[in-house]
Amino acid sequence: HAPRSGGPPPGVTVPCESGVRVAWSGCEVQRAGYMLYQVKCSYRQFSWDIDFRFSDVVRLHWAIAQVAAEAGLQAPARTNRLHEHRPEFLMQRQQEVLAYVQRVGASSRLWELTPVKEFFQVGSVSFDPRLGGKHREGLVWTSSGKITHKLFTGFRRRWLVVKDSFVAYYDHSGADPDQSRGLIVFDSTFTVESSVRDPGEFVIRSQDRLLHIRAVGKDPQRSAEAWVECLRERCKANPRCTPSSQNPYQSFAPPRTMCSCAPLVCGREYMAAVAAALQSAQHEIYIADWRMNPRVLLTRHPDPALELRELLRAKAIQGVKIFVMLYREVSEKLQKKHRTAAIQAELQELHPNVTVIRHPDHLASRQLFWSHHDKIVVVDQKVAFVGGIDLTEGRFDDFVHRVGDLGRDECDLSATCGEGEFQELYSGPEIWPGAEYYNPNAPKQYMKSSSGEVIEVEGRILSEEDEGGVAIPEAAVTIPCSKALAEVAVAADDDDFFEDQRRGSLYSSVQGIFGGEDEAQSYLADGSAHGAGSSGPAETVPATSLLDPSALEGPREQATSTNTREAAFDPASPLGMRVDEACSVIRVVQDGQAALNDIALYDRIRAVNGVAVATLAELEFQHYLCKEAVTHHRADNGQSGVGGSGDTVPPMILTIEPLAPTPASAVEDASGTPLQSQSRHSITGAGAASPMEAHIERGAVPRMPWHDVGVAIRGAAARDVAFHFIMRWNFHRLALRELSQPTLLPHAAVYPFPEVETEGDYLGAECLLATESLGTIPLPPPPTPEQHCTVQVLRSAGPWSLGVACREQSIQSAWAAAIRDSEHFVYIEQQYFITSTGVVGEPSSAGAAASTPQSSAASAPSVGPNVRMAQMPFRIRVPHNVAPGQLVDVRLPDGRTMRVQLPVDCTPGGEVELLVPTPTVQGTAAPSVAEGTLSRRNRGATIVGMLNQAVSATIGAAEQAMSATIDLLSTGTSFTSGVQNTIGQALLERLRKAIKGRERFRVLVVMPLHPNGRYLDSIECRAVMQQQFDSISRSEGSLLAVLRSEFPGVDLTDYIMFTALRAHGEVTLGPVSEQVYVHSKLLIVDDEVVILGSANLNDRSMVGDRDSEIAVRIVDAQRVPSTLAGQPRAVAKFAHEFRVRLWREHLGMVPLGDPQRLRFAETFLRPTGGTVAEELWDDDVTDPVSVEVWHGTLLGTARGNTDRFLLGFDTVSLQEVTTIEQARENVCLSTPSKHLSAPLRSEKWREQVQRVRGVASGIRGRIVLFPDQFLYEEKLEPTAAMQLVIDKRLFQ
Repeated sequence: HAPRSGGPPPGVTVPCESGVRVAWSGCEVQRAGYMLYQVKCSYRQFSWDIDFRFSDVVRLHWAIAQVAAEAGLQAPARTNRLHEHRPEFLMQRQQEVLAYVQRVGASSRLWELTPVKEFFQVGSVSFDPRLGGKHREGLVWTSSGKITHKLFTGFRRRWLVVKDSFVAYYDHSGADPDQSRGLIVFDSTFTVESSVRDPGEFVIRSQDRLLHIRAVGKDPQRSAEAWVECLRERCKANPRCTPSSQNPYQSFAPPRTMCSCAPLVCGREYMAAVAAALQSAQHEIYIADWRMNPRVLLTRHPDPALELRELLRAKAIQGVKIFVMLYREVSEKLQKKHRTAAIQAELQELHPNVTVIRHPDHLASRQLFWSHHDKIVVVDQKVAFVGGIDLTEGRFDDFVHRVGDLGRDECDLSATCGEGEFQELYSGPEIWPGAEYYNPNAPKQYMKSSSGEVIEVEGRILSEEDEGGVAIPEAAVTIPCSKALAEVAVAADDDDFFEDQRRGSLYSSVQGIFGGEDEAQSYLADGSAHGAGSSGPAETVPATSLLDPSALEGPREQATSTNTREAAFDPASPLGMRVDEACSVIRVVQDGQAALNDIALYDRIRAVNGVAVATLAELEFQHYLCKEAVTHHRADNGQSGVGGSGDTVPPMILTIEPLAPTPASAVEDASGTPLQSQSRHSITGAGAASPMEAHIERGAVPRMPWHDVGVAIRGAAARDVAFHFIMRWNFHRLALRELSQPTLLPHAAVYPFPEVETEGDYLGAECLLATESLGTIPLPPPPTPEQHCTVQVLRSAGPWSLGVACREQSIQSAWAAAIRDSEHFVYIEQQYFITSTGVVGEPSSAGAAASTPQSSAASAPSVGPNVRMAQMPFRIRVPHNVAPGQLVDVRLPDGRTMRVQLPVDCTPGGEVELLVPTPTVQGTAAPSVAEGTLSRRNRGATIVGMLNQAVSATIGAAEQAMSATIDLLSTGTSFTSGVQNTIGQALLERLRKAIKGRERFRVLVVMPLHPNGRYLDSIECRAVMQQQFDSISRSEGSLLAVLRSEFPGVDLTDYIMFTALRAHGEVTLGPVSEQVYVHSKLLIVDDEVVILGSANLNDRSMVGDRDSEIAVRIVDAQRVPSTLAGQPRAVAKFAHEFRVRLWREHLGMVPLGDPQRLRFAETFLRPTGGTVAEELWDDDVTDPVSVEVWHGTLLGTARGNTDRFLLGFDTVSLQEVTTIEQARENVCLSTPSKHLSAPLRSEKWREQVQRVRGVASGIRGRIVLFPDQFLYEEKLEPTAAMQLVIDKRLFQ
């Protein structure tokens, strides 16, 4: 390049109507011989440089000639001499060019013209200060901008824009900012380089894009070089472009200084703060949830009620754009509470400014197991909320953790049965209206239908309440004796089935399964099942029963209860009732056959025509046979149609057993008010349940209190949270091919204009929406040099969830590093505790699997009268990866597991023979041997075939020998093996160091007593319990087991304790207790470091390529004086105050902060016995390491509370309850106290209530010891057949 020529020309002075000012920068002669002019433009706070040739000015004048002529603007004089370089000519031309450009830019009329804006490189996103400064823009040709890397689409003319955080291209310069044709963010994967095939072309690469860009103009090479230089400058200036390997924990975001944070404990605080931020939104709102309910109340009694849906509607009307991302459930039918399709429709009907995306498309993404578990709220990309709280029902709670709602939180000892006014008639305000009264642990007999009846709900393999889980109906893995009957069982959960039930007919799905009556009839006649003249029905036995030898009994005997009666029905007409899976009547249609036969709710059908029935599938089948008998009868008599000619139709005789008063009836008797306003014989209609409709009988079941934490963040870290949301949104938009959805634009990582950060500083420092309950809730104020935090955003992300090429597991890395670097204590609140210590050990074996290690035979199970045990030989092939003499687990076909030691002389690849006690049916031997090593699918097929044959023999179809295969399990393929996250290993290493060095070091873990769901009958709940127990103490490689083996003389309670939270109170039926469900995902180390977010302590959340998660790591720069291990020390204010507040809440101490909190506790705390003043106490928990706080205050309170719950609510300590049956009889969770044995309202019952109240009055707070030996003898892991269907990683 030639040097710049001359000084700046004088220019002109013109009125600046448009606000655009132009100043001379210089000019230089290019290689091609032309002169390139450079000017500096400014508009408001923006300034930018443009360069152009004289021919560009001429072309601009041609484009605006008519308007320019009207404005009196003439084009610069032209010359016929090419490459004129005389100094006097160049100076004259510079003056003319500058004057022309200044006049064009200053004219408000000309500035409105598109050619003028494009000449000045101005488009629709140029002057948004939130997006950063003004950089290069212009027309280019682009190609291959799609997400598919190898696709070459041809070049298209686009308007390219470079901003602080992204590069975007549009159809034209005036396109809507959120309608870009493509967007590439500046991150650690961003690169730009010149093309090797064309000097006028350059290439941009990122994690999901490959974009070829060809410059336009007479000198495309010079233009391409200018683009590349601009892009590299912006990438270098963006902190997000730092390679992730250089960021701590390899996170996508670096640590951000000058941020402010506010901790939010429990839903009342969190939701009120979110509501305050949403009310203040001016531009945009981002919400991402695992589950969401637009009708949830963000504030409620005693504060004014504010519904999320109405708040979003109001902001949308004001012009705020709202973007919602929802995890799309695998099945709307199986995960009914997610309802994302209905929620999407409901939200988008509020206003056109509300947009919703549901992801993933499970088939397209080729994954069914994992979910989007992030919980994010972002307002204007300035304030972000991160934590574990979804905006849905059940999450709202406060530090009081009540178990009963207003008006139903006391057991009235003065009332007698039949008295008029009772708590059920209470019509005052409610804190948890409708479905907000939430308890997924509620016993089935207390679950209510949409009409108010108490019903039982379907069993689940994987509960929709388990976050990240996939709900599968238990019938879906039923192993029947025939495929068609299995489909009947599955059809029992179809919508069509329930529609038929609503019409009053039990028969619903058999015809649809068989393809019509003819096919069904041929099926019944071909010997695969019993026809109308058969002696009994073909049974459908669930897998969970078949793997128990007791399921191999003969046909069930006919019901012979002395309390039964018989009722005759016409099987060809609607029966007029609806039954549940256990054959209990749950709906009676008025004037139907059932009503005429005096069938009442809760009556149970025991037999049909003398054949016992116990499941809905069996009842359906018998009903079908009776209908077929009627059809054949009429055909034999020459009749047609349903009515017939009056000949007697063979009736269907149902054996009915009126049930004893159920717990629901007890509630009715106690209150003197029936549960339903209608007669038990006049309940009609299907009644689809409302999303916020009540489902639990409040007089009998406590609500499950919910403990959770979140944080509000302000500053650059809030923009990183928004950046993560935007990356997800834009990736989902492309992955789902929903290109009509807007593209979101990230704000500048660092605002170049300080006033943007404080512009419209509307948020304030406090939320005033909860003044009647908690007083003022702190919100993050603008940070200052004296008061600020360093915040780093962490996440778990992978190809399916975010489109990243390499998975990110920075949350796991940050947790492990913080634990390893800890000096004094580690405090953990977690929903799950599933981790690996890195020690290879044998998993625990419970129940039948807990045999002596050297035993060569499994423990003999109990069997039915028609089944005998025989020592049967089985041969197994020894895998090549198993050594002779090694201990291995062998799983039998009935689900039992035995541990054997292989012979020392066995040969890998050879066979060994085992004698196994095996049930044989009706005296028939089963000498079948499984040859060779089978694949997983073949093993499953063999087991299923064996069970089908066994059942067929049981029902008398034919006597067939059992066929079985033995599944040889090495220690690495057991149910609880294979956990990958290393947080347990970090804990183990740090505890080893502390014990060896005799350090005073503490680890406190707070977690739920059991996973969310009915552990008494939930398969997935038990599976998660097994994973947790084997991580904590029950396997040889578990955390406590390794420490006990390495340090046998050390009291581990000096170093680590697992605790839980448990609440108590009263409902109509008496004193109750329930776990406080710990849903937090929190780590506090040394009162210095805080890590919290949405990530559970399990592989699903931590390994990166499974569930998507987000978290933040917070270190406060402000120091406060404290004490650690008895020594004075300055600690981080945020971490210290957060930890102290949580401990005081769990210990039941006087709440700190706003005095309104104490008044709220005195008003709404409902202790069982005693007074609020007696329950609230005080102590100093500043030093968590001291003996006084650790052993005296913390563990002393936990032990005392545990003992009092045993004296007042449980009849056996949870630590000593070893089986499900013992738990059912002795554990008071979700039920009234087990010490209330007398009849309700009797004098003795009143005495028992008073005794429980006296014991409970001594309970302090909610903290109790975690029972790590709970259900020790129970086989909690899924059955062998179930594990063939469901991957164990789903529970890890």
